[in-house]
Amino acid sequence: MKKMTALILMLVLLMTMGGAALADDTITVSGTATVQLQPDMVMIHLGVTATDAAVLVAQRTVNEAMNKVIEALTAEELGIASEDIATAQYRIEEEYEYSSIRGTSEKIGYSAIAMLSVCVRDLDKAGTVIDAAMQAGANQLGGVEFMSSDQTGARDQALTLAVQDGMRKAKVIAAAAGVELPPIPASIVEKESYSYAVSNSVVMYDMAMTTEGSAATTLQAGLLSLTAKVEITYEID
Repeated sequence: MKKMTALILMLVLLMTMGGAALADDTITVSGTATVQLQPDMVMIHLGVTATDAAVLVAQRTVNEAMNKVIEALTAEELGIASEDIATAQYRIEEEYEYSSIRGTSEKIGYSAIAMLSVCVRDLDKAGTVIDAAMQAGANQLGGVEFMSSDQTGARDQALTLAVQDGMRKAKVIAAAAGVELPPIPASIVEKESYSYAVSNSVVMYDMAMTTEGSAATTLQAGLLSLTAKVEITYEID
């Protein structure tokens, strides 16, 4: 009767503790942990687009505006280093307009677009960077991505906690099954590791205000979370 009770308890534990298994003289468990950290830099994606009947005109308009944007970003007031500015996209494509009367599309010109990825290492300057770029000629804001320069330390902490979580589960299962765990697992495998924003970042931009010279862009970053997951296997006698 006691053996049957122990077996039932073990089965219940296996079903309720996600990622755990006992088979072939092994105990395999999963361990998960999440670490939160403050972002300390932001990647801003912005650029210029222009449309014209002549392809060279569209290209020249974009190039001239983009040069002014880069000049504004690297000016002393903002101090963005040139290595923190990268061309993320540059393309020219034909522009078409659909006529519902004729039921056909006709080429009306060309569209040129150039996008930059700008790394801002001072979060307090992020809104000002967007304003300055827009005032210099940018007319596209592709979004912002908050990041942390301390990802390695946070990932190491998350991995440590994930291993501890898996080892704790293995001890519970082994105790319920009436078996002894060896002091060292047979294998520990990292399954996945990823980061994400806990709360959505907020970007507010008023083009009319910028045009009048009083731009007001507000960026609000939430905490970042980094999650690690491992799979641990013990061989039992």
